[in-house]
Amino acid sequence: MRALVLVCAMAFGCGAPQAPVHALAGEPTEHDVDAEPLIIGTVTLPPIPASVHESDEVVGNALRLTRAAVAAERPSLDEAASNDETARYMREDFHAWLLDRARAIATAHQALAAMEHGEPDEYVLASALVGMLFATLAREVVETPLPRVVRDDRTQRVLVREALLEAAAPLYRRALEAFGACASTASGAADPTLEPWATYCDDASERAIEAPRPVDEPPPPETTTADAGPS
Repeated sequence: MRALVLVCAMAFGCGAPQAPVHALAGEPTEHDVDAEPLIIGTVTLPPIPASVHESDEVVGNALRLTRAAVAAERPSLDEAASNDETARYMREDFHAWLLDRARAIATAHQALAAMEHGEPDEYVLASALVGMLFATLAREVVETPLPRVVRDDRTQRVLVREALLEAAAPLYRRALEAFGACASTASGAADPTLEPWATYCDDASERAIEAPRPVDEPPPPETTTADAGPS
């Protein structure tokens, strides 16, 4: 089970994005009030900020890779799987899926980083998407269904669940860093189309803070929009 933690540690070695020092100024561009939400896999996000366009090559590439990063579905394990089958699943199928998702997120993260050097609205979008990718994978890891043979054995159930929580913990930390940067940049911005993103990132931060943690890890400190910026 410790291999799950090592996969996450090796795959997500890059740092979180740092917020730009400049701030939004001026009047926002005209934006359709009925703009469609941004859909990434099964996640519904606010509409893309008014001045960010998916037709832009950098933005379009980042969104394409972000969608690709959530495409691989977690492999299933039969409810009646034996102990040996469960161990093989964790060692092979689940491990391979986690590694594939980690690599896809790393690729998307690199593409999203190209948006960090643009305007703050692009940075807000990129930070929110980075946070979403990490939080989504963390939730999928934690919510991995366990077969009956594991659920019925208290010792084994605790060991497996703890291993899953340990694998998810660094992912939630990375999500919190990205959501905090998103919220601090979007809060109070001149562009009203960033307001839904500030709300989304604040709410997503709360969900990440409240997510279950390994028994030996203290809960993360609560962050607010005011103190969520870079150190």
